[in-house]
Amino acid sequence: MISTSKDLLINWKQTPAENSQEFESFWEEERQKCKNGVTIDGIFINPFLYWHCNLWTIISDHLTKGRVRQKPDFRDSEWLITNKIWEAETWKDEYGNIRKKGVIAAGTRRFSKSEIEASFCAWKACNWRNSQVLVSGLNEPDIKIITDKIDLGINELPNYWVKSKVEDNWKKQVSLGHKDAKTGERNIYSSFAIRNFDGGSNEEALAGLTPSGGVIDEGGKGPFLKALLAGLPGLSTPSGWRGTFLVMGTGGDMENFKDFQTLFDDPEQYNFLSCEIPDENRRGGLFLPGHMSYAYPKIQSNLADHINVDPKKYPNLAKIKIVVSDKEVNNATIDKERVEKSKSQDPSALLKHMMYFPKNSREMFMSVSNNNFPLKAAENHQLWIRENFEPEYIDLYRDEGNRVQSKYSELRPISKYPVNATDFKEAPIILYERPQDLPYGSYCMGVDAYNKNDSSDKVNSLGSVYIFKRMYDPLGEFQNSIVASYAGRPAEITTFYQIALNLCEYYGAICLPETNERFIDFFVNKKKGNLIHDSVQLARDINPLTSIRAPKGLNPSVTNQKYYMELEVQYTTEELEHGDGNKIGIVRILDPMLLEEMIQYRSKAARTGGVHDINCDRIVAFGHCLVLAQHMDKYAPLDSWKPKDKEQVFKQDPAIKSFFGTLHKKTTGPFKSISDIPVRPKNNGMRFI
Repeated sequence: MISTSKDLLINWKQTPAENSQEFESFWEEERQKCKNGVTIDGIFINPFLYWHCNLWTIISDHLTKGRVRQKPDFRDSEWLITNKIWEAETWKDEYGNIRKKGVIAAGTRRFSKSEIEASFCAWKACNWRNSQVLVSGLNEPDIKIITDKIDLGINELPNYWVKSKVEDNWKKQVSLGHKDAKTGERNIYSSFAIRNFDGGSNEEALAGLTPSGGVIDEGGKGPFLKALLAGLPGLSTPSGWRGTFLVMGTGGDMENFKDFQTLFDDPEQYNFLSCEIPDENRRGGLFLPGHMSYAYPKIQSNLADHINVDPKKYPNLAKIKIVVSDKEVNNATIDKERVEKSKSQDPSALLKHMMYFPKNSREMFMSVSNNNFPLKAAENHQLWIRENFEPEYIDLYRDEGNRVQSKYSELRPISKYPVNATDFKEAPIILYERPQDLPYGSYCMGVDAYNKNDSSDKVNSLGSVYIFKRMYDPLGEFQNSIVASYAGRPAEITTFYQIALNLCEYYGAICLPETNERFIDFFVNKKKGNLIHDSVQLARDINPLTSIRAPKGLNPSVTNQKYYMELEVQYTTEELEHGDGNKIGIVRILDPMLLEEMIQYRSKAARTGGVHDINCDRIVAFGHCLVLAQHMDKYAPLDSWKPKDKEQVFKQDPAIKSFFGTLHKKTTGPFKSISDIPVRPKNNGMRFI
């Protein structure tokens, strides 16, 4: 039953004494408010918010008194977060049955993440008998922050609540209850189960638990999904989840965020609440932007004004004080701080500030060591593409003479990144410019293939292909640019291989895939192995000390990955000579999803010995285009050597094991000559072969 009230407990000047007749009934009514909520002027105040602002205690900074114990401030962030938690607690299926969901919330520093997590765990344990509450994280120090706050808050509760501990080990388990003075028998009211995922290595951390809910703190610090999925059977009942899980994180504290981003971008797949992300036209986890941080000033307001109701009609709501963020002013402050950070001698200063106080959810998933792409330019160009450019979507097929032809495709490109196992992954080939009558070797094809038909919940790769046109005519269009692309995952792996082969022949391209035996064997078995570049000389050019002697494909070694990543950064940041102002090379890319991968790109720290820390199939495929284009500019420059057909290519010195023998003509590289991208109007009609 929901109580009706005119005020909040925190505004009461005095409560009944413990030895008074009213003590039990007064606090029992307050407990019911903490379990069911309260209505004030007909507006529902959810029970967790009531508990958090009226019963809970935190340590806070005071201007004159220093560190003090007090009730939490009632802020716009508490209103937002607690309402979303209650929405998850009371979520109903299509038949009206309460099923419950989890909540993943992340964003700015200082949105009171730890205080809310501690309060939530205590709310569960102190108000529902026999509850088992999970307190977990990726490392012991983070867990200790939460457990210390829980311990403090419980000790400060009125004596009506069960506060005694019959088991007191904040590293493993704490049980609230009473011990019989005569028999010594323990009467357990509820318990906290403390679990450490050990950076993701403890995948069985939740085994054996039957939690009524709980938290996973700083989920961006390591893999946790396997442990969470392993623990779900203990959370599940025939009528849905037993309680709500919170998974939380803050920008700048995400060292290994793959699992966290997977859950944040697609919460519904894991039975977590899906929320509208402000200003991003997409749904995902609950995002707390930088302007809501407690690091920036708040405006004193009242709840009536905050929820846009008439204070005269809701006088009791108007008495409830709430401090709210000034989005416009705070964002202006954040922008000013970013300008100052950009002037710092520390190259990571700006990036850290963006992660700590993100203005959009993408900025949370960044790293000091990871992303050298021009992010703002990529976002602006991505927006321009979507508003001004529309490519052709085609499927390729073979006619009776086994020649590759094209037809209009009803499919549309994948517009989500990253994808998950349940997403539809059929896609068309995207044409930015149809094949031109150019010398053989003008087109380079980069490929990132895969080996299995089905993608898993953990890794959801796409097969990616790019066709790159080298510089041939300085006055022509699409010079040193992508002219076609494909990213998808057909039901059968051989379908993807055939798409790549057809696209290679359609453009008369030379192919450089990331080393993949099944992909290469497919070409060889089709008697098309000659289309795949012999890569021994190429690999030696990148690393003269390489021990890899694979004749086809580029091995995904750390050296090779770093090499093509440097080429991609160079390509996207190159200054272009234009009559209408300064531009950089990223404007040559017309694939918004390749730009999306660049925006979200993250690499592993050097100590791990790896490069990519996300699934970046498009980046890998495009990188192979640039590697091959640079190699061919060295051994087969188009401005001085123009074979009439591919047969001339294979007559070069076979000892080099390269298509282009010992040619060493000096020429302008693929990153030195450019032409402007034409503003191509959206198609009113398409022409097909």
